Amino acid sequence: MMDRSRDLRIWAVVPVKPFGIAKQRLASVLDAGARATLARGMFRDVMAMLAQLDELAGIVVVTSDPVAAEIAAGQGAHVVPDRENGGVSRALAQAIPVLKELGCDAMLALPADIPYATAAELRSAIAALRDHAVVLAPATGDGGTNLLAARPPDAIAFCFGQNSFARHVAAARAAGLEAAILDLPGVGRDIDGPADLRDGMPWRPE
Repeated sequence: MMDRSRDLRIWAVVPVKPFGIAKQRLASVLDAGARATLARGMFRDVMAMLAQLDELAGIVVVTSDPVAAEIAAGQGAHVVPDRENGGVSRALAQAIPVLKELGCDAMLALPADIPYATAAELRSAIAALRDHAVVLAPATGDGGTNLLAARPPDAIAFCFGQNSFARHVAAARAAGLEAAILDLPGVGRDIDGPADLRDGMPWRPE
């Protein structure tokens, strides 16, 4: 059977909060410099992982951080200035017009703080786009959404924030769509609080 996902122009979208204000919930265990280094290292890891995916037409990074923009541009990503800094949903909304200009058929949105995600996991999400207009993977611990794939990119409303996974499932149903829900342990493991650092710092020294 032909893999229809390979006929789609799929763009990954990564919103990136300014490194200087990232990971505030780690303030009890990391100072500001260490938190910025952690956020920057995880973003580099996510970008390196995305670069392994031949299935992608490209990568869009939405950020107001000049260092993140430099890293993204250095890896050939299309940088969209985040003029609102209003969270993930607003960042993705700013990406939609750009994706349409790029001829994007489907979007694979994921955060910049999932260093344990694997290319194989993302390929499974891309494959699921063959038969589903919406593909979701939850965060492991907090009810969030760590992967949202949509065909077209604005197929459903973006509901990031508290309990976003349940709200994205509901948004898909409200749009008349049944989301494919994937259990992706690496994607689901983000780094937000001190307990997430139980195995040490998930970055490589720069």
